[in-house]
Amino acid sequence: MSLYHYAFRVAPQKELAAVDILTRRGFSAFTPVETKWRRVAGTRKRTAKDVPMMIGYIFVAFDRPEHWPQVFRFSMVKSIVGFGGRVAVLTEDQIAKLHDLSGRTVEHKLSYDSRKSSFGAGDMVTVDRKPMEVKIEEVRGKRARIIFELLGVRQDQWVPVHRLEKAA
Repeated sequence: MSLYHYAFRVAPQKELAAVDILTRRGFSAFTPVETKWRRVAGTRKRTAKDVPMMIGYIFVAFDRPEHWPQVFRFSMVKSIVGFGGRVAVLTEDQIAKLHDLSGRTVEHKLSYDSRKSSFGAGDMVTVDRKPMEVKIEEVRGKRARIIFELLGVRQDQWVPVHRLEKAA
């Protein structure tokens, strides 16, 4: 039997609660989640936490296309996703991809060790993953002074170290 999958909007940070309530009421609902590491307040201990991948969205499957309005009986559901005035129906493949992505650990690419910088004067870096390479003049704590030429004019700016990446 083929299912009809729809995306619904809910209030941010209410995705997991909405899925839980709808599931307990007999609906086939889910939201893809990613595992993020959080530091426990006041300690060095870290703990894994599942958070929604798509903030404000949940997905619900129905056996008949005319059943989707039933979800609006629940106040946490704000709207249904559609395009051009028409309700969008997701395919089984699209839902399968979301299920495959769900539950993975997210690596924080912008994380850095604030005790020491991995950059030094003279290093070539990119800023915010832009294609232009710039030279570091000096590093002070969490900031670096970069030098580059733009439209024939020498530029000298301070930027946060977490925005830099070593040039390839």
